[in-house]
Amino acid sequence: MPGAVIEGRVTGGGQGLEGALVEATSADPKVNYALTFPDGSYTLLVPAGEQTLKATAEGLAEATRQATAPATGVDFALAPAGAPGPQVGKYRIDGDLSDWAAPKVSVQSPGEGVVFGADNNWLSLRADSDAQYLYLAYTYRVSGNSAILYLDYQQGGAAQADRFEAWRQAATFGGGMGGVDAFIARYGDEAAEVRRVESDTATPEVAASGYTVGTSGSLPAQTVELAIPWSSLGLSGPPAAGVNVVGGIFGGPGYGAGDIIPDAGSTPPGANTIGSDAEQRRATFTAPVTVR
Repeated sequence: MPGAVIEGRVTGGGQGLEGALVEATSADPKVNYALTFPDGSYTLLVPAGEQTLKATAEGLAEATRQATAPATGVDFALAPAGAPGPQVGKYRIDGDLSDWAAPKVSVQSPGEGVVFGADNNWLSLRADSDAQYLYLAYTYRVSGNSAILYLDYQQGGAAQADRFEAWRQAATFGGGMGGVDAFIARYGDEAAEVRRVESDTATPEVAASGYTVGTSGSLPAQTVELAIPWSSLGLSGPPAAGVNVVGGIFGGPGYGAGDIIPDAGSTPPGANTIGSDAEQRRATFTAPVTVR
């Protein structure tokens, strides 16, 4: 692959940092790395195309960001060590949502879950985006169940989750939610998984190095925060029509949801529904929120 150059500057406390390390973790960090000059600037040789860069310096917290080589102005501002979580794009991904002051999408749903009770309840959903990342942040309560967030961002996509090889659930998608192209799933307080949807059955997992996730809370209360590069979703950049997002607290394999977001009681509301017990509490998603 042809080589290309990425240039930028690494700062700490507003000052240029000499000797900071900038690595292309998506290439070969043993070869594709650079040390900053006295003014904090760097020049990094990498393969052309989408790259994930990481900047580190002694006594400071690392930071990552995406860039499409060749590129200039790929800057890093490193926070003091001990500051929780890495700064990825516009957010610090640490499970603390205090920096989510004005996301493009914000949904509140404090009402108790109607099926599994108060300890299985989706409480809030925030979504944002820029040229490099899709950002997601959500809070919920869960006990013995799973939180799953579904994404629709291109033509096609699965109309049901019933046959997925992983995280098979009684869920149907239609209307404004044209299909599922990817999802984020997490059981209890275990590690979150990001998965692409390639067919009605195939749901390969995205490597953990392909995104950044931060979590906080003690069961049943949980907070999840993610920054997902568009390339990890199979895209070259933000989709023109945006990303449709819905979610739910789901039971075991093949079962539906106890609570969903958005729903009739959320702010803003969404006309998504949960079926009867005879229908295995099937979640039907037709009214997503959209982040553009």
